[in-house]
Amino acid sequence: ARGGVNTLRYFSEGLRCYRDQVQLRFQIRTLTLAQLTADRPAWETVADFVQTALRHDAPVAFLCLDRGQEKRLDDWHWVVITALDPQSGDIEFLDESVVKQASLRLWLSTTASRGGLAWLDFADESMLNNLNKQDYNY
Repeated sequence: ARGGVNTLRYFSEGLRCYRDQVQLRFQIRTLTLAQLTADRPAWETVADFVQTALRHDAPVAFLCLDRGQEKRLDDWHWVVITALDPQSGDIEFLDESVVKQASLRLWLSTTASRGGLAWLDFADESMLNNLNKQDYNY
């Protein structure tokens, strides 16, 4: 069996613990992408979720458990989306410090598994600015 952070729930729980421990104020925005195609949100919903995050200068964590027909993604992997073309569905993302491209739209329509998207929404931007002023030793 594979281990790791393989659900949005685990990802969000870890972030909530961190947020509370260092006393930051942010909301964790998530979008679950169901295993059954019929239960997944429409492309427009997914694109709007990603675009909203990017408009807030927030990268989007993307959980890909099965790459489907999008061969430029890896199975059982988290990457960070930094750009999206909502018409084509093409994304730019960071994977192990390398900038790569893939089609989120193709992935959404062909993956055989579930996945998810998440971003941090800082309600008070002064808290974000304080990140650079504090030293956390973990």
